[in-house]
Amino acid sequence: MMQPAPVRMGLYYPFIQFRSDTWLKLAALYWDRIARIVPPYHALQDSETVKRLQGELGLVTNLAPSAEEMDSISNEFLNVLEAHSNQLSKLYNVHGQALADEPWPKAWSNAAAVGRTPGKSIPGWKGPIDPSALPDVDPRLSYIFSEGKMTPRLEEALIEADLGVVVKDRGLIGLHPKLAFVYMNALASKMATPAMFPLTDEDVGHVLTGYTADRIIEALMDRWDQRPFRMVEVGETGHLELEFALLAIKSVIPKSIDSIPVQKIIDIRRRHSEELTAFQQASQKISETIPEAITSGNPEAFTMYLQTLYDKTLEPELIRLRKSLRRSGIDTVFGAMSVKVQVPQLLTSGAAIMGIGAMHLNPLFVGAGAIVLCFIPRVRSQRQEAQRLRKASPAAYLLKLQEELKPAILALNLGDGIGFI
Repeated sequence: MMQPAPVRMGLYYPFIQFRSDTWLKLAALYWDRIARIVPPYHALQDSETVKRLQGELGLVTNLAPSAEEMDSISNEFLNVLEAHSNQLSKLYNVHGQALADEPWPKAWSNAAAVGRTPGKSIPGWKGPIDPSALPDVDPRLSYIFSEGKMTPRLEEALIEADLGVVVKDRGLIGLHPKLAFVYMNALASKMATPAMFPLTDEDVGHVLTGYTADRIIEALMDRWDQRPFRMVEVGETGHLELEFALLAIKSVIPKSIDSIPVQKIIDIRRRHSEELTAFQQASQKISETIPEAITSGNPEAFTMYLQTLYDKTLEPELIRLRKSLRRSGIDTVFGAMSVKVQVPQLLTSGAAIMGIGAMHLNPLFVGAGAIVLCFIPRVRSQRQEAQRLRKASPAAYLLKLQEELKPAILALNLGDGIGFI
């Protein structure tokens, strides 16, 4: 029996709503499924892109933390509070200087939050966790829906230590942005299964790879440097694979992916699932060769290493595949078909204008359908050869992305016919 390919699943955090359709489109080109943390009974306000990717592809799944998961993380934070209350108060007191001192991204604007300004889109959110459109909250804080994400005991402890501010009747607790992020990161790490990767669109470099009290305090005591944006956490083999795969995808798709209709993303996922699986498996094998030392060094050196690795592995394979398809005669065959079909139409219309009957034309140009039929065996043979080449290449998925997402390019979609994209 064939060994099934591993499923790539991500768990999105710290927000409930996806802040950027562009980010989600890019994620949809690699991830098989993306879950997000949604407390019970929360009313979602998704964009049309999110609704379509969820409804038509089943890409997005909503997960609520279990009681065991909330208890586990809340208890770890309670242990941290008990052991380091003075240090945490200096760093994260919601009434002190901590908010002004920390170099954290600016908090969200109420005007950009859902429901405040008609016509404004969700991707305007910056900084907080689970923002709400409440006019009387402190915009410097990040707000977590505590009901369904942490235990009442932890919520009370945070408020008593001046590390949290409750928003009455809304189920929200306001925290210092960094404290809120670390909590959501720990919760996501706890909820993620061994086959699921915590996944964030936040502009932060330091993330946890576990959820013990020691890991939590290590993150909270660190002055996070503002490292280049990464979609995934770095350190484990699976995360290296995702870093490498996303770099490869971004190397072949347009920079303005926000302008690509979501329908194209859906079509690619439906038509090219086998190519995507082969690409995922190739990315895994290639990423296993990355030295551990390079992942813990300078982030720019790590990015440069990934780019060079792509230049030496998948990019040459992409070039070879493109050349092989050209040598197989695909372009010549379809070009000949185009000419042979169009010439009779031109001549017959011209003959009608000149008063010449169609039967007086050279027999070579009579019966366009018959001429096309003579190419069918060769077209079928070339299509089979193209499918063989694509199946054998780990870069086939990248080639399809390049063909189908770049504007104004004639794509030879051999599996589904010919069309302009």
